Amino acid sequence: DVEQFSGRLYNYGTVDLNGYAMLSNVDNYGILNASDLHIDSYNLYNEGEININGYAELNCRNTFTNNGQINVNPGNGTTGSLNLWGDMESWGNISVNADAELTVHEDGLLVIGADEGWQQDDEAVHGNLFVQGSVNVNGCLDNFGYIGIGDNVDDPDPYNGGPRMYVGCGGYVLNDVDGALDVLNNGTLEVDGWLENNDPDNGVCIEGLFWLNGEMFNSGHFYNAGHIQIAYFEPEDGAAGTLVIHEGSSLDNFGNVFLCPRGILTVDGALNNLWKGNEEHGCIHLDGFMDVTDAVGSYRPLEKRREILKDSHV
Repeated sequence: DVEQFSGRLYNYGTVDLNGYAMLSNVDNYGILNASDLHIDSYNLYNEGEININGYAELNCRNTFTNNGQINVNPGNGTTGSLNLWGDMESWGNISVNADAELTVHEDGLLVIGADEGWQQDDEAVHGNLFVQGSVNVNGCLDNFGYIGIGDNVDDPDPYNGGPRMYVGCGGYVLNDVDGALDVLNNGTLEVDGWLENNDPDNGVCIEGLFWLNGEMFNSGHFYNAGHIQIAYFEPEDGAAGTLVIHEGSSLDNFGNVFLCPRGILTVDGALNNLWKGNEEHGCIHLDGFMDVTDAVGSYRPLEKRREILKDSHV
């Protein structure tokens, strides 16, 4: 319990921190509990367990290497938060629990796993990011491991809060080879920036909600059994969303794809609109295409064409 602590921390046991800490370096091989605490760390290495609880806030300014377990937890109606201003490589597990938050700030970089993996007990370990709270990406996130947003629950309501990853206008998320990004049925992925998928096997799997207001480039496997919305329904609400499916890649759609008036869908590969049983089916809603075709195909004067363009009926 300190008002301010400066220096270097080596932990091989259990440390409970409360107060304000300016730490040049942290090496954790045990259990580090941060509660009601503001930590600024220049370099941080974890091979044990770090718990960020309640009012606690952990800010990493330079490098952060995680080969253990990190839990970001709420407490008494408050939000635990992990802020990355520098670079973080994680071959272990990061769990952002309900009502907690992880933010990758501008110029920040979070790498989940890596091509070669990390060796532990002669086995390659690829990192995991489990999201039950909120993850905000305003910098870069590279995924070679696994990212799971939400979980499979009965009667989910992803429209009403819940697990969420948001990629800001300047944010960039790369799902690289061997990476898997799953939006489970109570999860939401919203992209105002850039999302790129290069994994041909696991790729991106949508079972919840995917709001695309920025750009996505798919050169791997993209599976949708949920809801994809490209751009906003109302044109004045923001920039056009763009989804590009490159040659040799595919989108397997068992859910709904809404292509809104300012949305752009470019298919150089395969878009498979599929039916699976009596309940699961694929639907593509081409709102913008139909509105424009109605107006142009009417051959009416310009003002009348504009009226038809604004009319949502076909």
